[in-house]
Amino acid sequence: MEQTFYLLLAILIPLSVVVFILTEFDILHPVSIVTFVMTASAFLAATKIEQWHLPMSINASLLIVTSLICFITGGLWVDWRIKKNLNGIPVKKDCCEYFISNSGILLMSLTVLLLAYFQYREFYDGSVMLGNHSGPFDFSSMIKTIRPSVERETFKFSRWFFYRFYFVQGIVFCSLFVFFTRSIQGNYRLEFRRNMKYLIPLLFSLVFLLCDTGRKLPLDFLLFCLLTGAIIFQIRNHFSVKGKLYIILVCAVCGLFFLMVFLALGTLSGKVSAGGQSFYEILVHYMGLSMPAFSVFLEQVRAENPYIGSTTLFGIYSNLNRLGAGLPPVRLFQPFVYFKGVDTNVYTMMARYITDYGFIGMHLIMAFIGMFYAAFYDYIRFISKKTEWIAYYGYLPFTLFFAMNEEHFLIQVLTTATLYNFVLFYLVFKVFVHRTATD
Repeated sequence: MEQTFYLLLAILIPLSVVVFILTEFDILHPVSIVTFVMTASAFLAATKIEQWHLPMSINASLLIVTSLICFITGGLWVDWRIKKNLNGIPVKKDCCEYFISNSGILLMSLTVLLLAYFQYREFYDGSVMLGNHSGPFDFSSMIKTIRPSVERETFKFSRWFFYRFYFVQGIVFCSLFVFFTRSIQGNYRLEFRRNMKYLIPLLFSLVFLLCDTGRKLPLDFLLFCLLTGAIIFQIRNHFSVKGKLYIILVCAVCGLFFLMVFLALGTLSGKVSAGGQSFYEILVHYMGLSMPAFSVFLEQVRAENPYIGSTTLFGIYSNLNRLGAGLPPVRLFQPFVYFKGVDTNVYTMMARYITDYGFIGMHLIMAFIGMFYAAFYDYIRFISKKTEWIAYYGYLPFTLFFAMNEEHFLIQVLTTATLYNFVLFYLVFKVFVHRTATD
C-alpha cells in the first residue's frame, strides 16, 4: 500500500502557515479556510493509517497540493489586484442602523410558523407513504424512513417543499443579519439582550431544520451565523490583528459546536452510528476519509468522459432529460469506498472536476473558485458601502468549509436555487428591514 500522508502533511502544514501570513492572519479569508480544512483533513486521516489501512498515493498527494496551490494563487492574485486598485484604502461603509419593527417581527414569525406547518405535513405524509408508522412527532423515524428513498432517488419532494425553505431562509437570514449588526456594537451583553427578539423567526424555523433528510440545511444556518457575525465584528474593529486573533478563538469554539451538531443530526437521521467508535474516530471518519478515497478514486478514474459535467451539472442534465434529451441519468450520490471497518462516499471537491473536465480542467476550476470567493470577500470588505452584502456572502460558505469532502460550487452555488435564495432575501430585506442614518 503506497503511503505518502506524511509527505503531504510536510507540505500542507508550512503552506498553511505561509497562507495565514499572506492573508494578514485572517482566518476567514477563503484561501485560509480551504487551506486549513485540507490540512486538518490530512492530519486526521494520518492518525488512522495503520488502524484502517488508509492509502495515499504519490499521485493523489501531488494533485491535492497542486490543486490547492491553484486555489491559493487565484485568491491571492485577486487580493493583490483589488488592493492595488484601491491604493490600500477601503471604501467607507454607510453609517446606518438596521432594524425591524415589532409588527414586522410578528409578521415574519407568523409566516415562518404557517409555512412550517405545510412543510411538516408534506414531510410526514411522505414518510407515511413510505412505511413510517411511528406517529407524527417521531422525527427520527420520519427521517430514517425518507432518507434512503431520497438517496436512491425513488422519492422526491414537491418543488414547493424547497420554495418554502428558500423563503423561510430569507426571513431567518434577514433577522439574523439585523441581530448581529445591532448586537456587535458598544456594550455587547446589553445589546445582545435588547435584540433577542430578532431571533424569534429562527426559533419557529426549527421545524424546517428537522424536516430535512441531510445535515446541510442546519449547517447552512450555523455557518451563516459564524460568517456574518465574525465579518461584522472585524469590520467594526477595522480588521485589526487583535480582532482577527479573537475571531480565531471564536472559530475554534464554533468548530466544536458544529461538530456536536453535525454528529447529533447524523444520529437523528441514522447516518451516524457509533458502533463502538469513539468520538475521535467518528470525527476522523467524517473529516479525514475523503483523501484516502480520493487516492482510490484516481486508480479507477477513466481518462475520457463523453458527457461533460455529468457529475457536477446535475440541474442542467435533469432539466434536459425532462425535455426528452435522452442523456444518461445523473446520480448526485457517489458509490462507497471501503477500508478496514470504515467506508465513505466523498472524495474531496477535486474528484468530480477530474471526472467531468480532466486534470487540466480541475486545476483551472480550482483557480477560478479561489478568485470568485476572494473577489466576493474583498468586495464586502473593501468596496461595498452597504453592510448587507455580507448576508449574501453568508449564503455561500459550504464550498469553503467542506472543500475536503465534496464539491459544492457547481452543484449548489452556480444553480437556480442560489438565484432564488438571493432574490427572496432581497425581497424580504426590502419589505421588513429598515435603515436609519447614524453619525
